[in-house]
Amino acid sequence: MLARIADALRKVCSEVILVGRLDQDDAVADAAIALGMRIATDSFAEAGPIAGLEAGLSTAQTDLSFVTGGDHPFLSPELIAAMADAAERYDAVVPKVDGMLQPLHAIYRRSWLPLVRDALRNGRLSPLDMLNDAIASGSPNVRVFERPEIETADPSLQSLFDIDTPEQLAQAERMLGGQGHIRRDIPPGDA
Repeated sequence: MLARIADALRKVCSEVILVGRLDQDDAVADAAIALGMRIATDSFAEAGPIAGLEAGLSTAQTDLSFVTGGDHPFLSPELIAAMADAAERYDAVVPKVDGMLQPLHAIYRRSWLPLVRDALRNGRLSPLDMLNDAIASGSPNVRVFERPEIETADPSLQSLFDIDTPEQLAQAERMLGGQGHIRRDIPPGDA
């Protein structure tokens, strides 16, 4: 899955960073290094995705960062590029499908770092809450990418598909057409 993510991101991003926890399995970092990814470690224990957001934005060498979870195997470079184009005048671009914002498939500007750090210091660990607060207040400036815009670049919405359950993993395998593993050039079990 990590190889698929890295392949998709390299098509549209100037750098690819994997953020891991301090106690992350070394095999994940080893695979990321083998795939040419930079490694960052979040320094906030038990803080979840918002700690990853802080580490990624802190490590990135660019002002804009596309942020995604490691469980999105079907990222659409076309959708990410369309979101990046929309980010020109915004601090974040976040897809919204069926009434749900997707904070872990979004573009954030480095200007989010103070807000993210403040949220971490105050125990506010939900990226979704942080985005909803920004949308309600108008600051930072968030561009919600609505379903029709998403479907223009990714008609099947596969980019937003994530794997959280065994059933979703089985669905992903079906979507791969019974290929049996993620990349043909990496046999199952190899990093």
